[in-house]
Amino acid sequence: MKFAILITTKGKENLEKAISSVIGSKLPIYVVTPEKHYKDLEQKYKNIKIINDKKEGKASAINLAIKNIKEDVIIFTDGDVYIKKGSISYITKTFQNKKVGGVTGKVISLNSKDDILGYWSHFLVECANTLRKDLQKKNKYFEMTGYLMAARKNLIDEIPKEALSEDGYISQCIHSKGYNIVYEEKAVVYVKYPTNFKDWIIQKRRSTGGYTQNFIDKEKSNRSFGKETRNGFKNFFKYPKTIKERYYLILLFLSRIYLWMVIFRDIKIKKLPFAKIWKDVKSTK
Repeated sequence: MKFAILITTKGKENLEKAISSVIGSKLPIYVVTPEKHYKDLEQKYKNIKIINDKKEGKASAINLAIKNIKEDVIIFTDGDVYIKKGSISYITKTFQNKKVGGVTGKVISLNSKDDILGYWSHFLVECANTLRKDLQKKNKYFEMTGYLMAARKNLIDEIPKEALSEDGYISQCIHSKGYNIVYEEKAVVYVKYPTNFKDWIIQKRRSTGGYTQNFIDKEKSNRSFGKETRNGFKNFFKYPKTIKERYYLILLFLSRIYLWMVIFRDIKIKKLPFAKIWKDVKSTK
């Protein structure tokens, strides 16, 4: 079985840091980007291949990359995150089990807990990590994170061009074909989250709103308003250590209600096109 790493980037991220975190794996690395100047990386690193996309969105970029990748398993990550040393080997070992179709890693926020948005990021990734761990113990379905996930290439159907949550769609493809998804806690990815509320809404409208699209099976998905609220409520009494932190979480729950209202308005009522929803989140770069 052969493995490859796929990094998607629009060209504005700290791409070299993302590459440096996986270059030691010695696996083929494919970088899909609309930027032509990254071709220089092919001379700098022998195992890197640049694929230029046409700025038609992440789903289209991934579809193009999949057509160019010959390896059996693709490890997906982004150009604005970086992976902990040794994480790739944990992922590749998991695929020794032939029933495993996908593997997802553990997300850790790089933001400070001292400010409110940073605290939110730590709380939300902890909720997601806890949920994946609990569902895995119960042998139930859960979605992977696009920050660090891997999938057998032959299980991935063509991703709809307008899909906002390609990780959810790929997870669904794997599960629908009878394969298991594994949560590997030792495979860690570090992520910087938005530092202002405007960017927070832009990012969450896209990532969370994608799970309301028709491409996603709502019955199986864990990313609905009700399910997120129940999961968050469970952690409300466990995670915060101070009164200030509880106050932060109350504001988070109110903000999530507002976010879901924005999602319902923009995606369900206004039916905004993909280009209007998929906007750059500048404070994460």
